[in-house]
Amino acid sequence: MQELLSCAEKYASLYMLIYVDSLDAKYGDRRIYKSRLNDIFTQLELCYAHETDLTERARIVCGLFHIIRETIAVIDREKYLHCHQLCYQVIKDSLARSLSTIPVMKCIADYLYTCSDDEDEQFHKFFISQLETWVKELDDNGCWKGISSDEAKARLELMDMNSYMLMDDSFILILRKCSSYIE
Repeated sequence: MQELLSCAEKYASLYMLIYVDSLDAKYGDRRIYKSRLNDIFTQLELCYAHETDLTERARIVCGLFHIIRETIAVIDREKYLHCHQLCYQVIKDSLARSLSTIPVMKCIADYLYTCSDDEDEQFHKFFISQLETWVKELDDNGCWKGISSDEAKARLELMDMNSYMLMDDSFILILRKCSSYIE
């Protein structure tokens, strides 16, 4: 599945490079990349259907959102709505288990950024509560003990997503304090 998620990112980047700069002649017809992104989207949906682990399902949903959000290649309303339904289910199941892994938190951020639902408040409270928990776990030097630098960077990315996606600058000072992870 990791290979499929990597392909989604690569093809999305190539598609947008060709689309934005009209580079079809140099890198190939954008329809080829659009077709491949649609295939990847379908393959990820199948992976989701066979996956039972919530964190892995969340990673798949993040890949689907990446294709939808980062490109204009997949503008199929049915796929768009299906992605939102899968995301909603992952979030509901995760909240029921108080599961707040990085992929789950990214799903929540994507959902809050792109959807408007009566349950947004519950999802938002959970999201902010987890970010606040992570802030409390920081030491005086702005470091977390017992987690990898990749996990730390992912936490900071989520705080940053909160800033630019949800227009909330509550964690800007923390992001500055934790710059050692970014360097």
